[in-house]
This record gives sequence, C-alpha cells and structure tokens, in this order.
Amino acid sequence: MPKPTDRIIQALLIIIIVLAVGIWWLLSSSTSTGADAAKKPQLDQTIDTHDPLEQAAPEQKNQQPQQPLQVAQPDTAPSQSIESPEKCIEPRSYANDPRHDVINRYIKEDYLGLHVDYVNYLNEQELLALAEEGNVRAMLILGLNYRWNARMESFQAKMVRPPELDRPNYKIKEKLDLTIMAKSRYWLARAAVNGQVAALAQIASNYRYQAVLLKKETDENDQQDTNDKKAEYDNLIAHDIAYQLLHHKMAPQLSNYDDLEPIDPKIQPQVDKIYAQIENSWNLRRTRLGLPIQYELNLPPEFEEIEKLRDQICPQNRERQESQ
Repeated sequence: MPKPTDRIIQALLIIIIVLAVGIWWLLSSSTSTGADAAKKPQLDQTIDTHDPLEQAAPEQKNQQPQQPLQVAQPDTAPSQSIESPEKCIEPRSYANDPRHDVINRYIKEDYLGLHVDYVNYLNEQELLALAEEGNVRAMLILGLNYRWNARMESFQAKMVRPPELDRPNYKIKEKLDLTIMAKSRYWLARAAVNGQVAALAQIASNYRYQAVLLKKETDENDQQDTNDKKAEYDNLIAHDIAYQLLHHKMAPQLSNYDDLEPIDPKIQPQVDKIYAQIENSWNLRRTRLGLPIQYELNLPPEFEEIEKLRDQICPQNRERQESQ
C-alpha cells in the first residue's frame, strides 16, 4: 500500500506536468499572436489605408483613359502634362502643321500684296495711269518700284518682278536718288490710306533703308560723324519707328507677327512728335475717304487656331520653340 507521502509526491508531479504543459501552450499562442500582429500593419498599409484610385494615374482619377499621346516622338520618351496631357504636342508637330501654309499665303498675297497679276507686267507710265484711277495695287507696286529705282538703274523691283521675265539690270547708282525715294513714299502712303495694310510697314522700311545707306556712306568715306549727319540719321530712324507704330495701331490683329524693337530713349521725344503728326494726318485722310480709322482685316481662322496650337507645345519644349 503506498505511503501518504508517495501520493502527495505523485500529485505534485501531476500538477507540475499540467502547469508545464499549460505554460508551453500559452507561450506558443503568444508567439503566434505576436507574429500575426507584426504582419498585420503591413497588410493594412497596402490594402486598407490606400484608395486604389490614389495609386492610379491622375488621368484615371479624372475618369480619362490613360493613353499615349498621338504624336511622333522618335528621339525622346513620351511626355505628358498633368493638367492636360492630350493637348501637349512636340514642336515638330507645330512647325509642320499645314495651317502655317494658309497663313504664309495670306501674308504674301493679301497682306504684302506680292502675288503676281497683270499689274506686275505694267511699265511706269501704265502703272501711273492705273494708280490715278484708284487701283490700290498699282499704287503699292509703284511705291516698291520707285524705292528700287532710287538705288538701281532698272525700274522694276525684284520682289514684284514676274519670275519668267529676264533678269533685270542690277547696276547700282552712284548715290541714292532722294527725289525718287520721295515718290516711293508718296505712292506707298496713298496705297496705305486706301487699304493696303503692308504699305505702312513699307514706308518704315524706306526710312530704315535710307538710314542704313547714309551710315554706310559715312563709314566708307571715313567722314567724321558730324552733328548734321547724326541728326539726319536719327531723323530717319525716328520716322522708321513712328511708321512702324502707326502700322501696329492700324492693324493690331497682326501685331503678334511683327513685333517692334525697343526704342532708343535718346530719340523717343522725336519719335513721339513724328508719330503724333502722321497719326493726325492719317485720321484726317481716312475720314475724308469715309473709311474707319483702323483697318478691318478679315484674317483667316488659321491665325487664331495656330496661336492656340502653339500654346499646346509641351512645357519642356516651349521655351526652345520660342527662341527659334
């Protein structure tokens, strides 16, 4: 028969074994729970705490399908604008747009009046007769021809001469004929008042041309730049700028295509005085003819369209395009 002490020892052993098993089970559960707890924040971070739309491209969030730009980009990786990726284009696409051809044709034929028609084939007397009848293009051609003839032996200017005609005489006169230059400005002014837009710019070119020749003559002859010569030169440049300003005011729709250079402060007062005089004369002459003070130009819609297209050039390329 076992002794009471043996039973007590056996009971203690059983208790110890049960406690040991319990402690082992608790330790195992704690270890497993700690591992799961360590992993759970990672699952929450990648799934629960992020809106799937936040992980998508901004275009998807705005319900716009993410598509590649429809422009050729052989040399660079496709670039997208966050604000409006579908409008971002390469400078090459802008430069090759066929609407530039429409604009250039308008500038050459309608604005500059340099298309070829029967007027280009007329001699001086025929042009004078037609101009006196009120033909504005004859006035323009006369003005351009006289400017050419003031310096060259031939009458017809190269820029208005039909291409199939024989090469003109390019012999240069010894000096610029100022009387013929005055005829040129007279007919250009009549053409401008009667509606030929570019004639105002051509008058400005006349004064600039004369100023350049004056400076060249002075430099080649090693003449001292006297006060008289300097005053004459400044007067010519001031007239040039004043007529450019008048051209800009009377044809503001074309101002983006013919930007002015900064005016020298030294001749600014002179420019202001000349401009006031020619603007007053302009207003009187246009009013007498029953015409509006400013030109009413019917520009092709391509002018506005190409400006909008220019604004769509990719930002990283826009500065490079403007500098060209």
